[in-house]
Amino acid sequence: MFTAYFNEAGGDDLGYMFVAGYVASVEAWERFEIDWKLFLAKFNVPYLHMKEFSHSKKCYATWRDDEPKRVRFLGMAAEIIAAHTKRAFISFVNCKEFDEIDAMYAMRERFNSPYALAGRACIGVANNWARNPKTQSLDIEYVFEDGGPDKPGLVAATQALPPFLPSPAFKPSRDEQPSKQWPEGRRAIVQLQAADYLAYEARKVAFNIVNGRPRIARKSLQALTPVPLDRSTWDKPRLLRLCQGAHFEQRAA
Repeated sequence: MFTAYFNEAGGDDLGYMFVAGYVASVEAWERFEIDWKLFLAKFNVPYLHMKEFSHSKKCYATWRDDEPKRVRFLGMAAEIIAAHTKRAFISFVNCKEFDEIDAMYAMRERFNSPYALAGRACIGVANNWARNPKTQSLDIEYVFEDGGPDKPGLVAATQALPPFLPSPAFKPSRDEQPSKQWPEGRRAIVQLQAADYLAYEARKVAFNIVNGRPRIARKSLQALTPVPLDRSTWDKPRLLRLCQGAHFEQRAA
């Protein structure tokens, strides 16, 4: 039994939606969890959250001017991820081009949002990897961060058209305090923090491209490259092929 964990980054503010994550065996993820929690304890932080880390917020507030510590933190995180995960997956959707195609075809009737499409695409590429002759039809559970922007849309997207894909589960990447919905609170699934790292780093590369900065991947992303990576890119030509190939209803001019 294998499990794939996914997180998202980006959105309309950037112009791209990214979903990314890793797959590994249940046993490998158990070893990952032990190493990850020891790693967090070493740096005296309760979790890894890349947006907070990058902006030196909350538990990283005192790290703003300590670049050596920041480098060590990301480097150790990357080493643990590379040591335990089997394969990585990234899918991204151009949000503007998604809207342009939706103006022509009934896109949102099948895929309610760029996140729903990107999430389904990640499940799809992971499912294809699991079904190839080398992996001998692995069973994979798909888990997404519970704070995703369109959970109902993602669930519906897995059944939007053939091939129908497994429906994902949604779990928190950080501990949650007791609430009306969850009286006993909820325990963090730290494997989702590894997915957050990958999604954020992919987002950062896109941000640099959009803003005319050098396209060279950050060292923190390069450190993750030992893990084999499958990508699924959704730009206007591919979105158009999807609509035409699946015979989506054309909107009135």
